[in-house]
Amino acid sequence: ILYCANLQGANLRGANLTGVDLKGTNLVGTNLEGANLSGVQLSGARYNDLTTRWPEGFRPPESNEITPVETDLDQPSSHTAVDLG
Repeated sequence: ILYCANLQGANLRGANLTGVDLKGTNLVGTNLEGANLSGVQLSGARYNDLTTRWPEGFRPPESNEITPVETDLDQPSSHTAVDLG
């Protein structure tokens, strides 16, 4: 369970996240390319269209259950070093 985790900037490329609870998680700048997101729970998760990288063919839900956020790319941000792959 990664409920409400701060995964901003994390490298989860190729990670097996099948059925993982990512509700409320910060996915801004997270690399999820090649990750298995089958059955993942994203309700309340935050991401950024410019910086969050999704697996090919994956589209985040288009509802208010998952929140796109804008970030100022000129501002430094903290990154979480997590590599589950």
